[in-house]
Amino acid sequence: MTTPGENLHYDRHTGFDRIKTVNVPPLPADIVEGLKPYELSALGFGVADFELLDAAALAAGKTPRLFYKHRPPTEQMAQMYSVRGVDDTTPERLTYFSTGGGRTIVSWIPILGDNLRGKYRKGGTIFAMDLNGDEVFQLWRYWEDDAQEETFDPVELEIDNKPGRGRIERLTNDGFKYLSDMVSQSGKGNILAFGSNMENNKETKVYIVDLNRPGWNPVKVYDTPAGAAYPTSFSADERYLIVMRTISSTNISRYIVDLHDLGAGPKQIFLPGIAPEVPVAIKTARFLPRIGSTEILMDTDAYGDFTSVILYDLASGGVHHLTTPDPSLKATCPIPWDVRLGALTSEYGIFAANRDGYCDVYRYDLISKEMKQLTFPGHSRDIVTAFISDDANGRPNSMVASFTSPHFASSISAIDLSNPEQPVMTPYAACQTGKPSHPTSDAALIRYKSFDGLSIPAWVYIPSQATRSGKVPCVIYIHGGPASQIRPSFRVSLNGYIVNEMGIALIMPNVRGSTGYGKTYEKADDVFKREDSVKDIGALLEHIKSSMPEIDASRIALMGGSYGGYMTFACLFHYSPLIRCGVASCGIANWVTFLESTHPARRAHRRNEYGDESNPEVRKFLENRSQGEQDTRVPLSEALIMFDKV
Repeated sequence: MTTPGENLHYDRHTGFDRIKTVNVPPLPADIVEGLKPYELSALGFGVADFELLDAAALAAGKTPRLFYKHRPPTEQMAQMYSVRGVDDTTPERLTYFSTGGGRTIVSWIPILGDNLRGKYRKGGTIFAMDLNGDEVFQLWRYWEDDAQEETFDPVELEIDNKPGRGRIERLTNDGFKYLSDMVSQSGKGNILAFGSNMENNKETKVYIVDLNRPGWNPVKVYDTPAGAAYPTSFSADERYLIVMRTISSTNISRYIVDLHDLGAGPKQIFLPGIAPEVPVAIKTARFLPRIGSTEILMDTDAYGDFTSVILYDLASGGVHHLTTPDPSLKATCPIPWDVRLGALTSEYGIFAANRDGYCDVYRYDLISKEMKQLTFPGHSRDIVTAFISDDANGRPNSMVASFTSPHFASSISAIDLSNPEQPVMTPYAACQTGKPSHPTSDAALIRYKSFDGLSIPAWVYIPSQATRSGKVPCVIYIHGGPASQIRPSFRVSLNGYIVNEMGIALIMPNVRGSTGYGKTYEKADDVFKREDSVKDIGALLEHIKSSMPEIDASRIALMGGSYGGYMTFACLFHYSPLIRCGVASCGIANWVTFLESTHPARRAHRRNEYGDESNPEVRKFLENRSQGEQDTRVPLSEALIMFDKV
């Protein structure tokens, strides 16, 4: 029996030693040069958090730095930076990691300090980062010598960070994953919590480390029977920890761990009015940051088709509905869309509503119990990607938000909420992405009927009149997931180049299975209904032919990555006469081999979406519908299977 691709000889792209090609000529120089301004405009800014200051520094009037992530134009990975205010145009680069095979920093948690080395190490952060793009994230410690009262000699597992003034030490050094790291009292406490598969390299369990004690001694506090579990919130008094257990995107439960009585075991939160056997998704759950409070702010789909925000009292088990649209539940502000918690302070919560892909922002006052919609002049059509409050430094009304739109990758701004009726927003001068000289058009939202009458939303980008004459060709881009959503935001640099420079229309549908339109829509493609989402693209091809005269229906291409890659393969098979070509990036070619070879930590979650290949009936169905070495999600073998078939 031959192994897929065993006789295949690869060409390697110069400068990218992990990208392999077969019979693909080098890109023409004019395309390489033409893409550069779009690639530079994609080097966005990811807001991380505010630096934590001790009481003495705050009393002296010191202003905390803002930490953010940015990829320099000269490098292949994002690094961490800090900036001291909105007018600071000379940010300080904090990390100097070599790229290697690829690294990703996925967290950057400011802390007051630690005693892990036997003496107090002040300030800095704890963060998670992998080494070579394999997503095996380790925990690290960043600190700065000039903030210490005494000098630290070189420590074990310290790595070189020159010319940065900060120092970096590995806290973990093995082949297991460490994720969702968080510190009690928003970084000012003494307990570090994280999820890790260190026990068996499969299930992710929850551990804590006392930062006040010398040595690295994790204590397991939650032992999940299957799937993945992560810490999500400490109570303000550090007694309780909320743990999230994920079975699938629509089955996410929450447990309370009493850190003063670990022997009692975790207790699952059951919401009133919901039968215990009914799976629901509690997508966010955070204790109110007040000493003695047992109230938890949640967003959940338990009370309807959409995700809504509720206030749950752990002591009484009661619920107050904030945005649930069901009239019988008498919510403070009913919103018939998915609503998620963005930020939580001692005074208010900030929520983002996903209104048909657009973004509405609300502020809930924890004292007056009032909800108000916030407006940001100049950003009314932009998508908010993150909110960060400086509540931990005693400044609850000081906040930063990051925005994106089709016209720019990211923009970070300070927001003063002292007067919630009229928020004051000031851009950080150092944290604004440039725009290509040829601006991308606004995204137009369309809807079309699929084979069964289901309404499918899609975003359409049409080239400007200056770059087209007559009908234009079209690229249909299908997102991965499938539990994901295309929104009117910046995607990748290639998208802008396709529309602006090549004069090609871009259509980005949210086929069934996408998030943002309710859990019924999200589950409409599960297991045996897998190819119904493929039919959604067939319906789009018909819609283009019948209702979009500006597009040349004889010149259509498909693109997609991961699950979108599978969709590309499937559509090329089913609708070949209607499609000129397709590009599948990291595409799933065979559902059975994918489920058997994807990383063990992801397998249970993916089986809920795609089906359990160990079930003979499901396996036969998946085989009938089947189509990079470092990729732990869609392994290289999937590409080799498709190469051999072609």
